Amino acid sequence: MAGWTLDRLAVRMEADLAFPTARLSEVDVATRPYGALQLGLTWVTSPSLALQLQARAHSSPLVGTGLPQLDDPCFYVLAGATLRIEGWPDVDLGLVENVWSPYRGADLAFVLAVRARR
Repeated sequence: MAGWTLDRLAVRMEADLAFPTARLSEVDVATRPYGALQLGLTWVTSPSLALQLQARAHSSPLVGTGLPQLDDPCFYVLAGATLRIEGWPDVDLGLVENVWSPYRGADLAFVLAVRARR
């Protein structure tokens, strides 16, 4: 994981890699090493509003299932905003779209998070 903050822009990058050691013999499915890459950008437009954009790609730990939904990689794009109103909790709104892999994972999802500040 790496990150940089340049004035009002924050850049975050993450890479994951895993090595499964099992085979799903009950269903005759093999596993393989898999990983994920993620890039996130946050632009603080004002003290009360920040906009986020995130892209993520991840491969599958399964191989040979015969189902592209399980064997093939997925690619997601997430757009969101954080709204801070003085005296109120932080509210995060997000929209997730499985842009390049519409038949796998979340096709379209809305995210709402509310955090209380101390």
